[in-house]
Amino acid sequence: MSVTIVAQRWTLVQHTLEVCPRWTVLRQGLTSVVGGDLSFPNVITAMLDDDESWKAMVSFCETVMSQKEADG
Repeated sequence: MSVTIVAQRWTLVQHTLEVCPRWTVLRQGLTSVVGGDLSFPNVITAMLDDDESWKAMVSFCETVMSQKEADG
């Protein structure tokens, strides 16, 4: 996999996690658990420090992926 493709996927994940308007409501639930800073370092730290943060992130990811798969 090329560096460009990896960078594009990384940017897409970051966009989904931090700013995509489609996930605003879902993101609010996530930030209520892990805090307002959804940068990768902060989210990873929260997930490793706290089981509730881990579960909140898993739930966010599963919901986003399920909805994207349903969209086709």
